[in-house]
Amino acid sequence: GAPPGSPVFAPLDGTVVEVKRYLLYGKYDDVEIHIQPEGREDLDLVLIHVADPQVEAGDEVVAGKTQVASVRKLSDQMDLQLAEYTPGGRSEPKIQRITDYDIDHSKES
Repeated sequence: GAPPGSPVFAPLDGTVVEVKRYLLYGKYDDVEIHIQPEGREDLDLVLIHVADPQVEAGDEVVAGKTQVASVRKLSDQMDLQLAEYTPGGRSEPKIQRITDYDIDHSKES
């Protein structure tokens, strides 16, 4: 994995839909960055376990060029399953593809 603090770039072209702070496992501060891939309204790409978000909802991102966040160090907060396979036990951003993104339509007029 990349050292903590290393830049995390957008993995695809698209639009940032949401930047959400939450508690990982109910106790660790974490960030989700949701990106809708260009031309794919049915998909939601989610970057998690990142730090220092550099984007906000509505921002357009370009694959490999737009820095969206930084690599976050998790090894000082929890036991990482793959730590023995990554130099120094560093963490990597995790990317999830979600096809049934729950959109809150109650805010629409």
